Amino acid sequence: MRNTAKFFLVCFVLIFVLSLLPAQREVRGAPPSFTVNSAQDNDDANPGNGFCEDEFQKCTLRAAIEESNSLGIKHLIYFSLPSPTTIFLDSELPDLNYADIFGPNDRGITIDGQDEVGIGITFGAVASTTVSNLRIQRFTFAAIY
Repeated sequence: MRNTAKFFLVCFVLIFVLSLLPAQREVRGAPPSFTVNSAQDNDDANPGNGFCEDEFQKCTLRAAIEESNSLGIKHLIYFSLPSPTTIFLDSELPDLNYADIFGPNDRGITIDGQDEVGIGITFGAVASTTVSNLRIQRFTFAAIY
């Protein structure tokens, strides 16, 4: 009987001590980001590897969208281009499924469809997508769809 009482006492003390420890919390950092540093309209060289790089090791807007879509997690896309800069598209960009795009505050980045591309930016599967501080022009169907 004494062993049973000791066992319950030890269990009680252990539970009490564990209850004093702080609970584990999930720590979330900022979403990963890509920085567009090329005004070219090149594809990502290796979608899904975690790097936004075309065949010239530059990050284009198309490559950043392709990479974020292939990784399947929300990414932020920023620009490190001189202002003003125009990105001339050769074809429609991939749907924005996992990316928010933030142009510079001076709205110095223009996405241009050259009166040949149907849609500029298409919102995909993500419920909340942000596109800000960009000029989007000269698309034959819609700048944003």
